[in-house]
Amino acid sequence: MRYQVSRQSGFTLIELIIVIIMLGVLSVTALPRFVNLSSEANAAVINTLAGALKSTANIAHTKAIIAKRNGGFNNGFDFDGVYFDKGYPLALSFGDSDGIPEIMELMSFGANDFTWADNFNGQSASGDLTREIYITVRSKINQGVGHNEVVATTCYVSYETFVDVYKPPEIIVDVSGC
Repeated sequence: MRYQVSRQSGFTLIELIIVIIMLGVLSVTALPRFVNLSSEANAAVINTLAGALKSTANIAHTKAIIAKRNGGFNNGFDFDGVYFDKGYPLALSFGDSDGIPEIMELMSFGANDFTWADNFNGQSASGDLTREIYITVRSKINQGVGHNEVVATTCYVSYETFVDVYKPPEIIVDVSGC
């Protein structure tokens, strides 16, 4: 009668421990790539907000044109409780005590989700005088700061309405620091 020596199949305990250690080292080196999801989320929110600002301004402008067929866009006017100038919602809070900028009163975003700061005497890239609002996510900076602090986050969208010329608002996005 012959006895056969049984052959082992599978992993030894030492091999299993080595594989687990290698997987741990790989996960620690790869983890920082996936931890940075909040910056991508902040950038997505800012880009979505920029699109919403543009759409809201265009829809409000169209509604104002229909309602004010006789013109009167050069001077400021109130339409549905929101103050317009040059046919577009202002970037500033005007005529009410809530402190919420006129363009944001038309939007469905919660005012508590964002930090904003206005600039009454801004200047566009073309050199025109503007009224501006700079908006960032509340997780980047708290409310009550100036527009320079919001710009310093390099994670914001700005909505600029023109004072002396009849142009659509400029919307500028910077997500380099999100």
